[in-house]
Amino acid sequence: MNTPNSTHTGHIVSPLFDFFLLGGVSLIAFPLVMYAFPLATLDALKILPLFAIIIFYLDYLAGFPHFAYSYQLMYQDFLKKITGHIDRPLQYRYVLAGIIVPVAMVVFFAFCYIQNNTALLQHSVNVMLLTAGWHYAKQGFGILIVTSVYKKIFYSLWERRWLLWNAHLLWIYAWIMFNTGSKQKDYFSISFLTLGFPPIIEKCFTVLVVASTTVLIFLILNKYLKSRQVSFNGLTAYIASVYLWVILRFGLGYDSPIHPVILLIPFMHSLQYITIVIKMKRNEVKQERISQTAFFIFTVFGIVIGALIFDSIPAFLDKTVAYNQSVYGTALFMFMFWIFINIHHYFIDNVIWRREGSEAKHYLYSTP
Repeated sequence: MNTPNSTHTGHIVSPLFDFFLLGGVSLIAFPLVMYAFPLATLDALKILPLFAIIIFYLDYLAGFPHFAYSYQLMYQDFLKKITGHIDRPLQYRYVLAGIIVPVAMVVFFAFCYIQNNTALLQHSVNVMLLTAGWHYAKQGFGILIVTSVYKKIFYSLWERRWLLWNAHLLWIYAWIMFNTGSKQKDYFSISFLTLGFPPIIEKCFTVLVVASTTVLIFLILNKYLKSRQVSFNGLTAYIASVYLWVILRFGLGYDSPIHPVILLIPFMHSLQYITIVIKMKRNEVKQERISQTAFFIFTVFGIVIGALIFDSIPAFLDKTVAYNQSVYGTALFMFMFWIFINIHHYFIDNVIWRREGSEAKHYLYSTP
């Protein structure tokens, strides 16, 4: 999502809608909700479970199409992609992400199932957290670049590299935070231990994060002073993704939020992703590459696919396929499907949004 050339001007939807859809609103909403409805208040009013359930289903609502759309973008015209007839520079990346990675993961999960223990299976949770954290951070960077291009604000190679370096640093920092010390965690009834990094590693990365953020502040200020322009919504999306979402969700711990409103992070992240996908597909309609009917089918089909692979199919398998529940708990297939999809999503997005790709280049950055 980061080509330097575009004739597009304006916004993805509108300034106000972009602020909400791209995640900037969470910088305001999260503190306000925590202040207005602290945990003690939610407990006193006896609405904490209801509050958490509503947020959980919002996450589901946005999460279904979020992941499914990436599969639709990845596997449409897939034979042409892996044979080099489309996006030849990415041919082998498509083979890796579209064939090798999913086959390898299926083999891995099948082997874990046969072994009848969780010794290997539990490590996949940390791999998922590592790849998902990267995805969150890189998406924040991509949103900043896209919205900046729409305003004809272009970053130099050095500036882009620092923005990306800082995003990667925060992602690794959050993962190290989560794995500092040895703690027992659970994911769909599968228990695992964090990696037990010594606290000194986290402290060293804290220094790096502070230094990198200081440089980044000067970079953005210098950019604004030179051009008198800044993509406000893109910048807030970057800050929300890299500093708020990644740290709270993957640093402090996905399973122990400081407030249930933090459970909204996957919803905000998915909304951000869906906004970009819909923008690109709408441009395809405007350029008459696809019809309105095809766009409608793509949109609805994504919701259906998401519901099937995230909920209906694994839930059905958990009820009908026999496995040792004293070892795996009662949601083994739900565990494997969610881990599979999240890790595979990392590899998919590492291909479909690259600037060499024809779809992102022609339809995400094109003039509507």
